[in-house]
Amino acid sequence: MKTTITRRFGWLVLLVAISVGAIVFSILVRTTPTAAENASAVASPTVIATVPVAGPLGVGVNPRTNLIYAASQSNFVSVIDGVTNSVITTVYAPSLTGYGVAVNPQTNMIYAGGPNNVQVIDGKTNTVTANIFLFGWSTGVAVNSQTNTIYVANSTNATVSVIDGKTSALSATIDTVGSYALYLAVNPTTNTVYVANYNNGTISVIDGATNLVTATISVGRLPYGIAVNSSTNTIYVANFDDNTISVIDGVTNFVKTTVDVGTGSGPLGVAVNPTTNRVFVANDYSNTVSVIDGASSSLVATVPVGLHPIGVGVNPTTNRVYVANSNDNTVSVIADGPGSGANWAFPFAAGTSAQIGLYGIHDDNFSGMQDDRTHATFAFANYTATTALDIVLPPSTLGTSTIPATSVASGTVLAVWAPCQLVLIDHGNGWWATYLHLANIPVTSGDAVTTGSILGYPTTVKPTLSRCKNVNSSAEHVHLAFLRGSDAKRTGTFVTLLGQAFCSHRVLELNSDPTNIILKGLTTTKGQVFTVPSCG
Repeated sequence: MKTTITRRFGWLVLLVAISVGAIVFSILVRTTPTAAENASAVASPTVIATVPVAGPLGVGVNPRTNLIYAASQSNFVSVIDGVTNSVITTVYAPSLTGYGVAVNPQTNMIYAGGPNNVQVIDGKTNTVTANIFLFGWSTGVAVNSQTNTIYVANSTNATVSVIDGKTSALSATIDTVGSYALYLAVNPTTNTVYVANYNNGTISVIDGATNLVTATISVGRLPYGIAVNSSTNTIYVANFDDNTISVIDGVTNFVKTTVDVGTGSGPLGVAVNPTTNRVFVANDYSNTVSVIDGASSSLVATVPVGLHPIGVGVNPTTNRVYVANSNDNTVSVIADGPGSGANWAFPFAAGTSAQIGLYGIHDDNFSGMQDDRTHATFAFANYTATTALDIVLPPSTLGTSTIPATSVASGTVLAVWAPCQLVLIDHGNGWWATYLHLANIPVTSGDAVTTGSILGYPTTVKPTLSRCKNVNSSAEHVHLAFLRGSDAKRTGTFVTLLGQAFCSHRVLELNSDPTNIILKGLTTTKGQVFTVPSCG
């Protein structure tokens, strides 16, 4: 039986100050961690897996489905599951160069460059749906997901092709300032395209609204890969012959610094993780990946990978970096700090009947909370984003369930806000989780929990505290959300559950609809009742 969960609204957390026995409330003001603080808090990047893939050159990532696409010159695109780090299928796409591949996560479409064409792959069916003919040798491909526009660098005639994602048709051709346009990157926030002109050491800046070149920026010798951090409006260019990375200010279009990645490195591909504000550079000659801290523009690590790495892709949701090693037929998987909870348990015991709530991936998180025992306050960023998931106990009933909600992993209870029916747990490695709509909560802050520890009982009874009056539920369920957090600062940022997995059943959306959620291998339709499996 399908259930409907009443929505709540985020609001400012109030700070409790105790004075002469009276409780005085004031507005909590707390800043979220800066990019520099996030970068310094995460662990050193490390290779955690090596995936066999035939001749990979370019890499594209869909963070919403946690799937990775590795293109090769052998006319195949290998699809890698980000949970299991294994190839789950191979798409035949004739006439590929293999260097350029990009993903539009909003439409779940993949674009792979060929000698004079771009092939469009439907991520839902893993089939080629269109082959768009272009003029010039097509290398780099980039997508503006906000405008559903695809940009392709045509190296032999120094142009950029503009493709309408809705029609899969060529809509414009832009003459670039430089020579031999190889790769390009898009800042969707500013609607600006940056093209690396390999032969003359420049970057062409294109206004995505007008398709006009608005500036030309001089960088190092033989610029190859290029990437954008839209959060900081910073552009990174790999200068192959200089063994340097040019760091460009997107506001001024000036190179503000240059980072040396080592003599003889041969930097090619570049990718940015906006979550950690780190830049990853594939070094073809040294068989390494250079890691640059975006806050300080300094080299912070060098990670050995496979032979002749070229393409790099990042999943900022799971903090995983994927490197195409062209000469040993592998893709290296690098963990960049806190990673995906690849095997969370369900918040109910094995054998329990459950279903995903009809809102699917949605918002309705708190902007913060206060611990009942210590009165410590926690601030949450990104609480209005569609990140959380309701896991419901069918059939729809009112009251307090006798079935307990349980911890999805081991960890430490950071805070319990019983009047608002909320529990916050640190599950380790920078991962927090909030569990909402719980009554009779048996844990307190500081308690250690293990997978399956009882956290409370799902309830539809309205909270007793007036400040929580908008916390409503019309069915017994757990409103579960994950955050990346800092215990020291007591701040966390909500991240989407898409691509996460419960007992290896990945959370997926159907038809690019965040309300239409299934669990891969467990459910096939929206709202389907399932039996909670054992994680083994």
